[in-house]
Amino acid sequence: MAGGRPSLLTPEAVAIAAEVAREAPTLRAIGHALGVRPDTVRDWIKKGDRADAPPLHAEFSRAIHGALAEAEMRLVAKIAAGEPRDCAWLLTHSPFFRDDWSDAAAVRAAVRASQEAMLRAIEASTLTPEQRHELYLRLAAAGEHPDPGSVT
Repeated sequence: MAGGRPSLLTPEAVAIAAEVAREAPTLRAIGHALGVRPDTVRDWIKKGDRADAPPLHAEFSRAIHGALAEAEMRLVAKIAAGEPRDCAWLLTHSPFFRDDWSDAAAVRAAVRASQEAMLRAIEASTLTPEQRHELYLRLAAAGEHPDPGSVT
């Protein structure tokens, strides 16, 4: 018999967490509803995302991800309907959404697009393979392209 106290992650907790995530998509709100710390909610989601996840953790993770997708769609619809302030803040600051909606995410996307355009231009050029290699190394040294060896 395993020692320790019983887990607070139960099928009922999964249902409660999904309901809360639909309406208040924050780790703090979900944790408060379940009586656990936000870090615990994050850990349960991460554990459920793994290929070898225990069934209840996998169910928890799927439920949270599904509820967050619903919440995200609702927030975007509210912005489109003219209620932007609070919804935009949540999309750009919540750890669930900020990787896709924040200014930093937009910058990362622009940098990626610039890097891809640079690489296409280099590939379309009449440079010799040695010149291309030298250019890739210089770009990598300048932080413009993380892996010059990934482009042939």
